[in-house]
Amino acid sequence: YAGTLLSDMSQEDKENIDKPKIQSLDDLLKSLDQDIKENADFLSEEDEDEKLDSLLDNLVDIEEDEDEKLDSLLDNLVDIEEDEDEK
Repeated sequence: YAGTLLSDMSQEDKENIDKPKIQSLDDLLKSLDQDIKENADFLSEEDEDEKLDSLLDNLVDIEEDEDEKLDSLLDNLVDIEEDEDEK
């Protein structure tokens, strides 16, 4: 055996074996932008849920107000009919 097998590692990899592997600034910025976009989508979904809840609450409040007005009108009508019957 002559020992002429090719190495699996490049010379640069051998020289830099003890150096920590860090991302470049561009890679870090791209990753940060992607995280911000993902979080923005999540936040916008939360905002949409809050808006929907608010709209539903307003609708329920409006319906309750309308029911109260209708009840008041009916009570007034009954009172008027009772007054007319007494005369």
